[in-house]
Amino acid sequence: MILVYVDDLLVLVQCEQQRKKIEAELGRVFTLKSLGIIKTYIGMHIEHTRKGYILIQNSKITQMLKECNLEQCKTVETPMVANFLGEESCDSEPFEDVELYQSIIGKLLYLSQWSRPDILTAVNILSRFSSKPTKRHWVGVKRILRYLKGTIDKGMYLEPDEDLKLDACVDSDWAGDIHDRKSTSGYIVLLGGCLVGWKTRK
Repeated sequence: MILVYVDDLLVLVQCEQQRKKIEAELGRVFTLKSLGIIKTYIGMHIEHTRKGYILIQNSKITQMLKECNLEQCKTVETPMVANFLGEESCDSEPFEDVELYQSIIGKLLYLSQWSRPDILTAVNILSRFSSKPTKRHWVGVKRILRYLKGTIDKGMYLEPDEDLKLDACVDSDWAGDIHDRKSTSGYIVLLGGCLVGWKTRK
């Protein structure tokens, strides 16, 4: 399997002979530089365990905390308060730095899609207000950052499965948005591997 992101290639093989063959074939067309066993990939740290891998992006989290002056903030146990949309108020004042709001939301989306799916729902909800955020929405963004600060050494743990099977899980609420009564759903699909859970970086 070959994962391509612009000019960064991640090659997954079962043996060294396969790696050499793929590298030789690609080398006939492209100029390649082999970096050996993967340790980092597009800003993500990849730690090898006895059975699997831990995906961590703590440097990205540290950068966002610094950008928002939250290095010394208190941590929280959840990325969003319960019933955030159900308690939406029209009285909250507009958040003036729209560019900062959009920038942090974009970085959080990137983070959530690579190694932190635990914040994905909260980020998606807050991204709906990127054009006209309020101070209440900004407080919600800072809560995600406070949650990430408390879990900065946690990473998504993936353990390969020899059986190439397709697993899918879905969940949804029902008319959770009080303004338009829309529902929110989510899913995760895994092929040939199982998401075991979270591990702390050592």
